[in-house]
Amino acid sequence: MPEITPAFVATCVLILVVNVGLLVTGRFRVSLFFTAYTAANVIAALLPVFWPRLFYTQAFWILCQALIDLLRIGMVLETSWRIFRAFPGAASVSKYGVLVLLVALIFVSVGMPIAKSPASAFETAIEEFHPITADGTLWMIAATFLVALFYRVPMSPFHRAVLTNLAIYVACWSTLLHLYAHHEFNVYRPYANTINSIVGLLVHSSWAYTIWAPPGKAESAYRHALASLASPYPFGREMSAARPVRHA
Repeated sequence: MPEITPAFVATCVLILVVNVGLLVTGRFRVSLFFTAYTAANVIAALLPVFWPRLFYTQAFWILCQALIDLLRIGMVLETSWRIFRAFPGAASVSKYGVLVLLVALIFVSVGMPIAKSPASAFETAIEEFHPITADGTLWMIAATFLVALFYRVPMSPFHRAVLTNLAIYVACWSTLLHLYAHHEFNVYRPYANTINSIVGLLVHSSWAYTIWAPPGKAESAYRHALASLASPYPFGREMSAARPVRHA
């Protein structure tokens, strides 16, 4: 049975608060993969607690972590699509950039052995597969922010919070996995668990606040920017009505 600490309980409660908030506020409609990701985290955390004989195993951990890795990538792809869909130029650059990173990630992952002697499948997964997928996710998030910054694409506060907090947590997770692969991790394991718990609490607290908070000035400015782009007079009626003078 997994160790039930106050940090573990607090994180589970925060994830439930995030899930309920997504349903109550209707924000699940603007990020389906994020909703699936938070739900998967709840299931992966609680099943080993209530049914440890069936689910407190290395095989179940590998399966859950692989699913969570895929949902994180899906979050980035969906959020990127929602951010750039009204901007064809930025959308094209983002699509090809993320596609290149995704193909590279798949190529590296497929070429990786399931298990190499004398390492077990669990050790191979935690030392090689999951760090690679975490690093790939970080690169895709970075590409999304760079394209948005370069093309000055407005980003909703919700999508910005989703990507920023995901990047923070994945960066922490990736660092801990790399330490596991290159050091005697059992020595540092208590400290690593503490760091991971603290970062998880901060990230889910930020998500919970973003989801439950009423729309603020940033949200209003974002909606105004999108409405202006959809308007037949995006630069004002007088400026849009102006025509260049043609000379004979």
